[in-house]
Amino acid sequence: MYLLTGLEDNLDETDGKGMPWQRELKGRRVEYWHISKNGIGFSDDELNNKTRSSKYVRYVFRLTSPEPCTFTFEDIDQFSKGDSQEDFSVYSSSNIGNNLTFRFANAHTFALEDDVEVYVRMVGPRVACTGEAYCENAWNSLFSGLSLGRFHGRAHKDRREKALAVVKNACPGKEF
Repeated sequence: MYLLTGLEDNLDETDGKGMPWQRELKGRRVEYWHISKNGIGFSDDELNNKTRSSKYVRYVFRLTSPEPCTFTFEDIDQFSKGDSQEDFSVYSSSNIGNNLTFRFANAHTFALEDDVEVYVRMVGPRVACTGEAYCENAWNSLFSGLSLGRFHGRAHKDRREKALAVVKNACPGKEF
């Protein structure tokens, strides 16, 4: 998760307006989430009416590994039932552009680049897919926006190199 997004346990990027990110492990899935006040409006009146009473939004980043050397990333916004901070069943929206399946086994290039910003670059057939219908043969974390500008400085590069090594170890036999 850190390699792709920069999220860590208890990262407080809410500037005091919400809670720090929380981390939960569930089998082959890691989920980061935090709750913040609802300030989201939609262009659809029906959807606005449905979420208007939601005082909070839970922002969820979920990473699963459905098979070796494959990781699925989901970005989801969940709306609370009234002022509840436990019931987020009113509405859930998936940020489709950020929901990706990474097939590291397909990559012939998987590298950490150190340019203006430190970022991950993957190249190979169908290495990053949104669903099954649309796949890219090249992907990088800088243009994807998943990192949200979180990576600056040597400490982040060292941390990303460690995360990169974890993924490479999860893909035995690959010569990235």
